Order: sequence, then structure tokens, then C-alpha cells
Amino acid sequence: MVHSMTGYGKAECILGQNRVIVEIRSVNGKNSDINLKTSLIPREKEAETRQLITKYLQRGSIDMYTTSDSMQENSGKNINKEAFLAYFNQIQEINSMLGQKFDEAGLLCTILKLPDVIENQKKDDKEENWDELKKCIENALIMLCDFRATEGARLSEDVKVRVGLITGYVSSVEKYETQRVEAIKQRLTSRVLRIRTVSSRR
Repeated sequence: MVHSMTGYGKAECILGQNRVIVEIRSVNGKNSDINLKTSLIPREKEAETRQLITKYLQRGSIDMYTTSDSMQENSGKNINKEAFLAYFNQIQEINSMLGQKFDEAGLLCTILKLPDVIENQKKDDKEENWDELKKCIENALIMLCDFRATEGARLSEDVKVRVGLITGYVSSVEKYETQRVEAIKQRLTSRVLRIRTVSSRR
């Protein structure tokens, strides 16, 4: 079965008092290039996560995102300082390269809206909730594989239709072959005669 290299998978799960959404996107790539754009995965589980993704998808340029929303109305929110500073430093570096000034107040508000800067889940819960999160990641991967298979079937059918059209035109082209060969001979003969005429005049 033909599988497309482009795909999208999404799954949800409940971790403690938070609703977590896992999204995985893939595009074509020669190797397995995996970007984990999330702070929910414990650092010591990142290698295991990459192995799980490679097991299902083999190769491609793959991005995994997670979003976490608290199910409690008055739950506190924490700023992920590492993620915030990483965004801030990168933007500062880019602005320095461009030689432009920026509105710091506006920049801070913008960074706070970027993925993983605001956390609802306590870091201490990561290890405890890992098994549930892993299942959610696996469900998203299964959805992505189904997407690839469906898209691959469409591509395969499209290729078959196009090949059928080309094959159907082959017999139509063959009847013009004798005429085409004769026309080429006439053009070559005409060119040779012109060359000879020019040479004789010299």
C-alpha cells in the first residue's frame, strides 16, 4: 500500500486537572527529523518519545506539539522561564541582525502567547502522568498513520488514472509516427540541399 509522507494526527487525554492535546505533523524527509515542541515530556523520556515516533513513522520531518488547558476555573498558571527566555533571546538576536528596534512591552505580551510559555501543569506531575501522556502520543501517531494511508490511497488512484490516460494515447500517437518520420526526412533533406547550394556558390 502507498503511504503519503504528509500527515496529521491529534489526540486528547486528561492528566490530573488538565486536558492535554497532542498534535503531530509530518512532511517528506529522507531521514527521521523529530522536533518535540513541548514542555510536558520529562527530559529523561525524550529519547523514548523519539523512538516511539520513529517506530510508527520511520522517517520524515516531524513536529509534535502539546497544549494543556486546566479543567479548574481558578487554577494557577506558571510561566515557563526557560521557554520564555529562549524565545526572548532568539527574537533579540534576530532584531540585532536586522538592526531594528522593537516595542519591549508588546514583545513580552507576544511571547506569553507562544507555545509552552504558560504552563498549567506542575512540573512534579510530569513523571507521574507519563504513562497516560505516552498513550496519548501513541493515539496521535495512529491517527497520523491512518491519515497517511488515506492520502496515499488517493495519490495511488490519481497516478493510476493518469497512467491510464497516457496509455490510452499511445495508440493514437502511433498512427502519426510514419508522417512524423517523413516530415523529419524532408526537413533534413532541405537543410542539406541549402548547405550544398551555399557551398557551391563559394
